[in-house]
Amino acid sequence: MNGVFSRLHQQMSSSAPRPLGLKLLLLLLLPLSWCYSFALQLRNRAFDRKLLSSYPSSLPIVSVGNIAVGGTGKTPTVDWLVKGFAGQGKRAAIISRGYGGSYREAAAVVSDGCQMTMTADQCGDEPLLLARRNPGCPVVVARRRTEGVRYVEDHFDVDVIVLDDAFQHRRLARDFDLVLLDATDPFGNGWTLPAGKLRERKSALNRADALLLTRSTEKADLPNLRLPTFHSRHCLSSMVTDLEGTTCDVNKLNNKKVYAFAGLADNQRFFEGLSSLGIVPVRNRSLPDHVAYVPEVLRSIATEAAGCDVLLTTEKDAVKLSDNMFELPCYYVCLHLDIVEGGELMQLINRRLWRQK
Repeated sequence: MNGVFSRLHQQMSSSAPRPLGLKLLLLLLLPLSWCYSFALQLRNRAFDRKLLSSYPSSLPIVSVGNIAVGGTGKTPTVDWLVKGFAGQGKRAAIISRGYGGSYREAAAVVSDGCQMTMTADQCGDEPLLLARRNPGCPVVVARRRTEGVRYVEDHFDVDVIVLDDAFQHRRLARDFDLVLLDATDPFGNGWTLPAGKLRERKSALNRADALLLTRSTEKADLPNLRLPTFHSRHCLSSMVTDLEGTTCDVNKLNNKKVYAFAGLADNQRFFEGLSSLGIVPVRNRSLPDHVAYVPEVLRSIATEAAGCDVLLTTEKDAVKLSDNMFELPCYYVCLHLDIVEGGELMQLINRRLWRQK
């Protein structure tokens, strides 16, 4: 049911033409959006006028966020930043909210930089994915990012903190706000939640230090936004990995009957991206974002995949799966971000962080 509502909201909140039923639903939801926007404006003005305070960390902080719901590429961007800092000899820590995780602590350690200490069920899928990709990097989850920052300050020797999905978390001061926008539909229908896809009005971008347009390689800026703007594209790896960790070339799946499934904010883009690897699945299964792979979901996948040779999913889904869950071989493919002006973006971030600290 959540998947149905999610698809309806995506159709209603996009900039594409809408059928009459969704137009009527939009009109019904507009009063709620006005109330939501008004409350956000009051909150932001309270922070702007110092009526509400922000915690100043002793460490440089980079926030990766967005102003629209949906998958803009925050997780691969955090991964790109951490690897970029590591290439400069700087150790980063990652702090995430841990959406969907069952942890109850104010701050919990996903990885201490040496070993994993939580499962995807406990911390959420994205923090575990980031910890696996960056084994030397501490990863902490905290509902309130301020608690996570305090924990990192007290327990880890790091040079910089990267916040995952924290543009709206103004209780914590940061040195650089990188905001992501999906270049194919950056603002949807222009309305805030629940009538639209925006978490905040477009004017909130005035708080940003730079914009990263994802799914874009064009050297074109958005109109009326006078911010440093960079461009990137999503790239699926040409390698696939099974659930035991063995990696091979995607060509191994040639001439195989592939059943693909995914639980992302935008599954269709993943399925479309498979064609760039030469993979045309026999069937696709779209699951809700952050889906829990409970027995009934696993059984339905097994039933639908009958007659296929292999299963194929995303890296984000794979952190919640194990090889003994399926009779068929199951592979996952990684998503990476190719930032066109990556060197220039990292230089800008470095100047802001270490000029001030």
